[in-house]
Amino acid sequence: MYPLEGFVVLHGKLGRTIGLGVVIAMAVAASVSYASLRSTTAALESADWVARTQEVLRLSHAVEAALSEVESSARGFALSGHGEYLEAHDRSTGEARALLDTLQARVQDNPAQVDRVDRIVEIVSRRLDQLSRLIAARDSGGLEAASVETSRGVGRQLMEEARTILMALDARETELLGMRAADLQARAVAARRAVWAGAVASTLLVIIGGALVGRQLAARQEAEQALRRTADEVQVLNVELERRVEELSAVNRELETFSYSVSHDLRAPLRAIEGFTRILEEDHGHRLGDEALRVTGIVQAKTRFMGSLIDDLLAFSRFSRKELEVEVVDMERLVRGVLNEMSRQGIDRWRVTVESLPTVPGDLALLRQVWVNLLDNACKFSGRRTEPSIDIGASRNGAEVVYHVRDNGVGFDDTFAEKAFGVFQRLHRQEDFEGSGVGLAIVRRIVHRHGGRVWAQARPDEGATFSFALPVAVAAMQAHGPIEVPA
Repeated sequence: MYPLEGFVVLHGKLGRTIGLGVVIAMAVAASVSYASLRSTTAALESADWVARTQEVLRLSHAVEAALSEVESSARGFALSGHGEYLEAHDRSTGEARALLDTLQARVQDNPAQVDRVDRIVEIVSRRLDQLSRLIAARDSGGLEAASVETSRGVGRQLMEEARTILMALDARETELLGMRAADLQARAVAARRAVWAGAVASTLLVIIGGALVGRQLAARQEAEQALRRTADEVQVLNVELERRVEELSAVNRELETFSYSVSHDLRAPLRAIEGFTRILEEDHGHRLGDEALRVTGIVQAKTRFMGSLIDDLLAFSRFSRKELEVEVVDMERLVRGVLNEMSRQGIDRWRVTVESLPTVPGDLALLRQVWVNLLDNACKFSGRRTEPSIDIGASRNGAEVVYHVRDNGVGFDDTFAEKAFGVFQRLHRQEDFEGSGVGLAIVRRIVHRHGGRVWAQARPDEGATFSFALPVAVAAMQAHGPIEVPA
């Protein structure tokens, strides 16, 4: 509270001066607030444009990958006549059409890009018609008929034309991304300047007011000193707030840069490696020896595994940044729903016991991911047992509820239990149990975001128990205050 008691006795000239000063302070504060609001709004708009541009680039790359899959699967069917290539062709054709529809919607604000996308849609439609004729020829006339259809040679020209247009689209979007990122940076600088202007204006007003009070009311020295101390504290808080905002902005920029790099810079070469290796197998497999085919199979498996690692790392980042949407979660209903979905994957072979699970406040989607990861982990490490079993239970422990998932799998030395929750950390060899080493890290991150804790207990060849505790009251960040679950 500001020490204003000493100013109650002021009247006359001093009172009028203070009144005028209050009016000026309010006007300056309102002006600075308005300027800050406009700068922040403009920065958010720029950030939205940057996000749109990044989305268009992602869709463009996804379209190119889908078209490559369409082409390779059709050629694979034409060469081999195997049904799996036809299924892959139908699936990738649907994906390509959906991606092109989404891309058309995303570039509606740019007529030049609309023209490019429309041209790509036209070319892809023509090429899909040609591939349909190729498939029909192979289906009815065999390899010779397919070869006749392929010999016409116009398909490759169409795909090259489509890729050329996609490259032009990417180049324009990359140019726009640079422009919009620069605009975002400029607007962010403007917002920071507005905040600094407010701090400077506040500081000047405090100094001027203190000087006036000091000259005209020496008897209120103590109140003046208190006011100065308060002003200093406000200034320190403003500086600290600015530092925190800058740190948060830097972290967000690093996250955006990282996500963009993972989504584009790392995925593109992986798709190229897998695609070219597949083409090598399909087009030249008859010339390769058994060892060469084995090596190409290893290359494709490793690229798919790397893609899985990238997906899991992005999931870990996404779950770390998702805003919590808190509600009362019926844990027993949630777990049984997850088990019902897993029954389609063969979990019926397990003996699964589900005890009564108390409700807790939390984010339904995030807590569902916790159960999915823990149950998937239990199935993976107990699947080699003759009679695999999973026990799910919970207990109330003061101000928190402790849930557990226990299996009779291979277990591990729980001296290294903490390592199991690290990103890309594994307690078993990849050759023995597949996985990326991110699932339990996601579990820990989600539980910690709910104010809880997670741990594991195990013995080699005696199974493992993974437990996590959640508080029974979590701040919902809404006007009505915390959500509480009664005992």
